[in-house]
This record gives sequence, structure tokens and C-alpha cells, in this order.
Amino acid sequence: MIITISVSQMVKYFRQNPGALFIIVFQLLLSACAILLIGGYSSLADDVAVYAYYSLVVGVLLQLVSFIKHREKNPE
Repeated sequence: MIITISVSQMVKYFRQNPGALFIIVFQLLLSACAILLIGGYSSLADDVAVYAYYSLVVGVLLQLVSFIKHREKNPE
């Protein structure tokens, strides 16, 4: 199964979901933490984990704002 996504589709997705990029960064940073812990760099992994958490918080807040704005535009 090959997944093809055009750049315009990605731009549209990130405009509709402004927090998505921060959540993706969170996942990447969390993966980096696991690799750092395996490598024995626990102090550095702790610092990276803090930045991962900040990224997650920003992403969730942006998604919440987007959800509220979308709900106001399309009341049910």
C-alpha cells in the first residue's frame, strides 16, 4: 500500500489542524528520548522530554482553539 500525499494536501491539513505539527514534533521528541535513554544519556533525555511536553501542550491548546472556532462557525 503506497500512500501519496501532495504538498497542497499537507498544507490544507495543517491549516485546518494548527496543533498537528506540534503534536508530531512531540512524538518525534519522545522517540528521541527513548533512544537517548537506551544510549545512557538520561540527563539529556530528561531535558528533551520537557521540550516534548511543552510541544504537546501547545499542540493541544491550538487544537482546542481550532475546535472552538470551527464549532462557532458551524453551530448544530
